[in-house]
Amino acid sequence: PSRRKKLVSKLNEKERFIIERRVTADVPMTLQEIASHFSISRERVRQIEEGALKKTKQALIPLLST
Repeated sequence: PSRRKKLVSKLNEKERFIIERRVTADVPMTLQEIASHFSISRERVRQIEEGALKKTKQALIPLLST
């Protein structure tokens, strides 16, 4: 599998949605747009995004050493 797929596989569905729409999108969605989509607060979206980025970073470390 590609490195991107390995990284994405570490994320749950909500984390994947947020990362794909906030980080990797050509036109990123705002925190408010994502918050409305999930009926959660902007702050909660930011927290989920932060956690997902940490997971991705941890998953990247072993891939970069190969």
